[in-house]
Amino acid sequence: MVLDTGFVGTLTLPTSVVSSFNLPFLRRMPAKLADGTSISTGVHLATVLWHGVKQNTELLALDDRPLLGMLMLNGSEMNVRFENGGPMELLELP
Repeated sequence: MVLDTGFVGTLTLPTSVVSSFNLPFLRRMPAKLADGTSISTGVHLATVLWHGVKQNTELLALDDRPLLGMLMLNGSEMNVRFENGGPMELLELP
């Protein structure tokens, strides 16, 4: 999963993964990709375990690697060592 600081949503998953989990379809919405391309993508409902708590969230089905967006990180603290293979730690704020 890639942490995408430019993605203001919660999560994206590849369409094949969304289909394999049979996640409920909610609607289609326009989206702009990092390269400026405008697309229409499916929005689905998923239950995720985040900081030890199950929560319902909307996610986008995109045919690319999974993205973790900034909305999902709300209430979190991230520590990163910026070097090849460096560790990353994501903690829930008290």
